[in-house]
Amino acid sequence: VPPTEPPTEVPTEAPPPTPEPTVPPAPLLLAFVDQNYHVCTIQVDGQSLACPSDSGEDSSPTWSPDGQTLAFIHREDTPPAPGQVMLYDVANGTTSVLPLEVTEEWILGTLGNLAWSPDGQHLLIDYGTGNVRGVHIVAVPTGQTVREMSVIGSAHWAPDGKRLAFSQRQELEVKHPDEIGDALSLAVWELGQEEPVVVLEGGRTLAQSNAII
Repeated sequence: VPPTEPPTEVPTEAPPPTPEPTVPPAPLLLAFVDQNYHVCTIQVDGQSLACPSDSGEDSSPTWSPDGQTLAFIHREDTPPAPGQVMLYDVANGTTSVLPLEVTEEWILGTLGNLAWSPDGQHLLIDYGTGNVRGVHIVAVPTGQTVREMSVIGSAHWAPDGKRLAFSQRQELEVKHPDEIGDALSLAVWELGQEEPVVVLEGGRTLAQSNAII
């Protein structure tokens, strides 16, 4: 009897992998202030108009770096009230007050611009009525002030979110007859640092007071 050969095994094909469901990208939103001075958001396709505030007046809307939180300044108008910094959570559609440690009404009444740090950990809040601005750097979401300073013009975050560049007033020891007032120096302040570091001393009044880093 001739030897029998074992049956040839037919390879079985593995079933195709089950495709994982893909999460659709979040819609791109625009923030704006409408004709009633209320902050609103809308998708770039014109859908899903939402206005988290329906009373008083709003200003200075600014997105967090991840696009999930919109910060803006809100003031009630009856009776006139100090400004508040509001945080609008896009995901759940809720708005909350950033609990600032600032209590001086004149500061809250002159709140101006807001600027998120690039890492989303801090919010720059400036105030004042002229070119000399007060600045509060606050932690989000606690509202704790980590630094208060005075700047000329505005302050700007570094890309790492750890430093600020700004102009500050520098008193001149020897006045120049063609100069009015003091000079401006360019300075950089790093989070956790006691004092800013002057990187360029002003020998004369600078024509441009804004500095970027």
